[in-house]
Amino acid sequence: MATEHYNLPTPSMDTLIHEYPDMLSDSNKRIDEVLHRAATDATGWTQFQLSELIREVITAELDSEWLPLTPYLLNGWEHYQGAEPAYRVSGGHVELQGFIRNGTSTTIANLPHAASPDAVVWISLYNRGGSNMAAATVDTTGAIEMNGVSGGDTGSGAWTVLTGVRYPLKAGPA
Repeated sequence: MATEHYNLPTPSMDTLIHEYPDMLSDSNKRIDEVLHRAATDATGWTQFQLSELIREVITAELDSEWLPLTPYLLNGWEHYQGAEPAYRVSGGHVELQGFIRNGTSTTIANLPHAASPDAVVWISLYNRGGSNMAAATVDTTGAIEMNGVSGGDTGSGAWTVLTGVRYPLKAGPA
């Protein structure tokens, strides 16, 4: 299979960047710079090279500090002890931390879009309430759903560990 090269025109966003800089986010400006470099590069860039550079810009933009997970908890799930439930996006992955308890359903939380994967991912959770280990899914809407435990295993006296959970935002090899 031959590698395709693209000779891209100078991006039309160039005028917007100079005339209306507040309208564009920093990541849009950086993506535009990548496209502008590609358009002026005499050798041409492959579509793969462009997509990888743009992915790096977006991933760097998404990296975050630990953010509270509590506002996204559902069905009675609450902080238990130790580290507050939290999430962060780092290097194209989402990491979770903290202990939660007293859920009335196996649906734990609905994460924000920035922490939602582009395909369903399976994670393992330690659950002290009967099964001890529970498989869980994080779907493309950000919903975290425990599987293999009954509602009684999530209620009073039961707790679940989120610390150590890590999953990719994009499907495929990490």
